[in-house]
Amino acid sequence: ELFLERAFGLLRAHGTSGMIVPSGVYTDQGCTGLRQLFTSQAQISYLLCFENRREVFPIHRSFKFVLFGFRKQLAEGTLDAAFMLHDLDVLADPEEYTVRIPEQVIGRFSPGTLSIMESRSQRDLAAVTQIYDSGPILGEVIDNFWTPVLKSEEFNMTHARGLFNENRTGWPLYEGKMIHQFTHQYASPGYWVDTAEGQAELAGREIKHVEEALDGLLPSQPKGTTRKQRIATLLKTSGRGPLTAYDVKTATEAPRLVFRSIARNTDERTMIATILPQNVFTGNSLNYLHPWQFDAQKAVNMLDNIKDCYAPSLSTPLLAYLCGVLNSFILDYVLRFKVSANVNIFY
Repeated sequence: ELFLERAFGLLRAHGTSGMIVPSGVYTDQGCTGLRQLFTSQAQISYLLCFENRREVFPIHRSFKFVLFGFRKQLAEGTLDAAFMLHDLDVLADPEEYTVRIPEQVIGRFSPGTLSIMESRSQRDLAAVTQIYDSGPILGEVIDNFWTPVLKSEEFNMTHARGLFNENRTGWPLYEGKMIHQFTHQYASPGYWVDTAEGQAELAGREIKHVEEALDGLLPSQPKGTTRKQRIATLLKTSGRGPLTAYDVKTATEAPRLVFRSIARNTDERTMIATILPQNVFTGNSLNYLHPWQFDAQKAVNMLDNIKDCYAPSLSTPLLAYLCGVLNSFILDYVLRFKVSANVNIFY
């Protein structure tokens, strides 16, 4: 990232540069700024992605590297890219393997990060474009209908290990390997979390979320005060004490849609989703859709009954429908162009 930024800064107008870089340049969230730069203030001349199967470099054979070239000028609206290449012989005639990608579809496919999809052919690109044009994307907010809140970690399997036990005390801790499509009983749990300790941890996080939401609605924020001080004043004015676990709802109190975070585009299926019952915890190998929406505007006027300001994110039929959509072949087809080893939230 540093070298690409430096090369761009050193180039004069219409100057060109080319480098060999890791494949994260077109996929990773951390390179979002770079993609914004090169799709707006430069013309990407070529983006050729190779797998190291022929051991061109002394690194793992599955590692991917990219021949990345650009010209410092206003973008022309398209870029030429090729993916999953193996033999360097293709460099003799790379045009035979490249796909011409309109830059506007990059923003459509991945509006938040501009991650570039690994289209293998113009036919694949056209098919995926038609799929995306047929409706809203998963992360798109639709007023009064769909405001998704996706979570990637409830309990980290390393940092929160002190909470886990193997003697079946408390609620089971679900990991990605325990689920499969449409079932939460694919494998037995290996760990449990004491119910009181686990709920206390999650309630503490939710109290912080509620305080942040309420603080954002306060008409003024006096200089030199902290959020906790402002919320304490607000609650005291209404005649009540600090927020407690009894004031909030956690994700464990309702069924929720989850999917595996560890999945490859070469697996039998890439997206593996199901619905977990309530009264279970999850590890960081599962992503989940938060089952509750909190109405802070309503809560400001109901500080004695904040728990009543939660509503289900989705109805039960819609939750089941969405589970079916995530497990569909169509979504798997699209997802295989976007991931390599992990199904991250930002995809």
